[in-house]
Amino acid sequence: MHNVSAVSDTCMLVRKKYYDMAGGMDNGLKTWFAGLDLSLKLMKAGKVNVLDPYARMGFAHNDLINWEAKRNANGEYVDETEQISLLKERWGEVIRKGDPYYNANLTKNSSDFILGKL
Repeated sequence: MHNVSAVSDTCMLVRKKYYDMAGGMDNGLKTWFAGLDLSLKLMKAGKVNVLDPYARMGFAHNDLINWEAKRNANGEYVDETEQISLLKERWGEVIRKGDPYYNANLTKNSSDFILGKL
């Protein structure tokens, strides 16, 4: 297990009192952006987001949503541009500082945790 700045809301466990203290999820944010926002609110409140790579879970994807139809010409989901702008406005300073838990020896150009240039 290790600390991270944010986790997905797909499998997030939060004590109710901390969830309420942080103001819960922002209903204006869609998909994984709401979990990211809540994680950052909890971190700002002095709580720790922990990732357990050994946790096992089941996830039922909503097959009623045609995710490919929601992509634009750049391959981004249609709602993502607005959502990203909102998160940058809200958390710009945190984003600029970078993830305090991310190993500086790993690349920042990918999300697969490979070694960067030595």
